[in-house]
Amino acid sequence: DITKRKHTEEELLFKTTLLEAQSETSIDGILVVDGKGKSLLFNKRFGQMWNIPQHILNTRDDEKMLQCALSQLKDPDKFLERVKYLYAHKDEKSRDEILFKDGKVFDRYSSPLRDSTGKHYGRIWYFRDITQRKHTEQELEKARDELEIRVRERTTELENAVKKLRSEVSERKKAEEKLLTYQKQLRSSASELSLAEERLRRKIATDVHDHISQNLAISKLKIESLAQSTTLPELARELEEIRDLIAQVVESTRSLTFELSPPVLYELGFEAAVEWLVRQTRKQYGLSAEFEDDGRTKPLDGNVRILLFQAVRELLVNVVKHAKASSVKVSTQRVGDQIRVSVEDDGVGFDVAQVHSQDHTTGGFGLFNIRERLDHIGGHLDIASRAGKGTRITLVAPITHEKEKSKGKQK
Repeated sequence: DITKRKHTEEELLFKTTLLEAQSETSIDGILVVDGKGKSLLFNKRFGQMWNIPQHILNTRDDEKMLQCALSQLKDPDKFLERVKYLYAHKDEKSRDEILFKDGKVFDRYSSPLRDSTGKHYGRIWYFRDITQRKHTEQELEKARDELEIRVRERTTELENAVKKLRSEVSERKKAEEKLLTYQKQLRSSASELSLAEERLRRKIATDVHDHISQNLAISKLKIESLAQSTTLPELARELEEIRDLIAQVVESTRSLTFELSPPVLYELGFEAAVEWLVRQTRKQYGLSAEFEDDGRTKPLDGNVRILLFQAVRELLVNVVKHAKASSVKVSTQRVGDQIRVSVEDDGVGFDVAQVHSQDHTTGGFGLFNIRERLDHIGGHLDIASRAGKGTRITLVAPITHEKEKSKGKQK
């Protein structure tokens, strides 16, 4: 039937034209060969990628095209061996990378060419230039190795710092044991020795918190930032392991800080010490800072007094650093058998629920630690805050009745 044959030829011509058009719009170099390996079709990109002279392309001399390609490769024998293997195994697909003498890298993909009935017509080859991608991967690998080295060096420095700190603490503890012995022998100077001991402990605790702990925390944040920003899963996992190691060092450092105890307040009453702290805040940061006391006697145990003073100091630091406040007020009052210390600012505020769920991750002198210590002595922490409405944090602790009976106000 001439009409049917003509229709078939037109359909074949259309499909051939469509295939050629699609191949010319591809970013890949495309080569189609028949069952014997003879080239049937290739696009312009194929000739450009392989630097095949135009006169060879025009003549469709397969042998010359092959020799031209092989002359550019680092391992032409391997290339040719793979081609022959695929021609001998018509049903197999293949994907590999081809290395050139000049440093280029091609991704090579090959698949059998079949019609809808499964009849085999030959093979199609796709070539994509991935040289730039490979260079980028190499640069990333190099950067990762350099980062690992820097992180390893930094981790070693931090570990050495902790070891040195432990050594210093050990020496301090030995000194404390000697002081305790002197206290037993010299009862008349026991109070003075206790104050000296506490001053030493306070200095070490302050140095640890203000310097070593902060640097460790910053390092942990930077490691977390790198882990979140990298697109390499293996690098991210290694960074997370390093972050966990730093977190362990941070926790160890904080534990040492707590062992060394808070600053001495024997020479100042609690209210006077807080008032001085408010004045220092106003002087150092230019913040409108106000102190108010109800004037009632508030006898406190020494440990309670130190805890409350540390907590107020940390809350004021948080106001300066994070609240973006223009004013802050600290008030102390006695309510029954309790002392209530409130720190109130007009800053940006925060989500209280978020603090309850996340603040424990900060540890140290943070809100979670303050809450835990107050619970331990029979007190508690109240937080009232709303976004854009400021914050009021209240510390509640028990009064010491033995001191009240003696009517001895703290000095």
